[in-house]
Amino acid sequence: MEHEHYPSSILSYINEETQTFHEKPFGFLDGFVYSLCSYFLFENSRAANSTTPFSFEKALGSLSNEDLADLFWFNDIAPLFREVLLASPRYAPSAVSRAEAILSPQDYGQFAACCIHVPDGSLFLSFRGTDDTITGWEENFTMSVLETTTSQEQARAYTARILASLADPNADDISNNTQHRSAADAPVVRLGGHSKGGNLAFYATLTEHAALHPYLARAYSFDGPGFSQSFLNRFADRSITSRMVKITPSYSFFGSFFNDTVVPRVVESNEWGLMEHMPFSWVIKNDDFVWSKQANPLTAITDKTFARWLDVLPLEERITFLSILFGTVEYAATSKRIVDLPMDLLKKAPLITYAYQSLDKALRKNLTKVLSALVEGFTESTQEVIKEQLR
Repeated sequence: MEHEHYPSSILSYINEETQTFHEKPFGFLDGFVYSLCSYFLFENSRAANSTTPFSFEKALGSLSNEDLADLFWFNDIAPLFREVLLASPRYAPSAVSRAEAILSPQDYGQFAACCIHVPDGSLFLSFRGTDDTITGWEENFTMSVLETTTSQEQARAYTARILASLADPNADDISNNTQHRSAADAPVVRLGGHSKGGNLAFYATLTEHAALHPYLARAYSFDGPGFSQSFLNRFADRSITSRMVKITPSYSFFGSFFNDTVVPRVVESNEWGLMEHMPFSWVIKNDDFVWSKQANPLTAITDKTFARWLDVLPLEERITFLSILFGTVEYAATSKRIVDLPMDLLKKAPLITYAYQSLDKALRKNLTKVLSALVEGFTESTQEVIKEQLR
């Protein structure tokens, strides 16, 4: 079973894989499948905020196509993804609990996660990437200003609550719980997510590494952004980072932002450029990703450009830029959804232009400097990467 746009994808793998988890142990592709499951709107199902696990059949089967997904690139493929999962001997016996979705526009926070009960007895904490809301996209931008975002802290707290329930079913907070199971009888836990979800999985892993240590088998980031160097200097413990896996497509735009916790592995995609971020385009053959020998040089250009942009601009100027950007977006937006924003901006373009011209001269100068730094950084990074390629 193939989607017409994505041959040799995770869909065909799920459809063709007949071995259960008792016959074939957990691997990269399982982490990928369960990471993508967080894009389903489990918060609309019986698994919403429930500590009781509901089978995939009950949780997914109870959702209409309208309630199944709400993300422009995922909506079309979600019904087929559900269909192959529920028909799979490997994945159909899975269950889900603790589905949460929190939108905090005032804090630029968009968070969603679910706990998947894998048929092998382990748990997989799956974190959703950026959704269609403008709030979710605004939060992505705040990463260039704040070392910790709202959704990152929500991911840490979510992980802590589940760990607390494993160590002591009566405990509400892991920080108040000193009695932990021994490594011998600790249940296996994995975390993962795609895009921002991968960043959340890694953030929770790094900040909760002491509590996770007896449980963690692996944490996965599928083309998720990295972290500031100051954050990694405080939290990157080798004993936990050795269990972390990052996978990116040949051209990684979102996944190249900030510093990587671990060296990424590179997978081939059936798409090109920015569209390689779409996970159903990643190529799978012979029960494995098709690995690429090297990343697209454009990834290095993106990485260097963004790093230069952050180095050149003082924090105050970035904050000013984002404040004006967010103010413009929120003024123009009518539906609060990113897919409608281009048309909203076009409709209000004359008023936005007038408002820009009315800004204080110093603010206009700041905006020009920010955009110029981005263009200059791109030019310098491109020249640098070309020279490296010619050596």
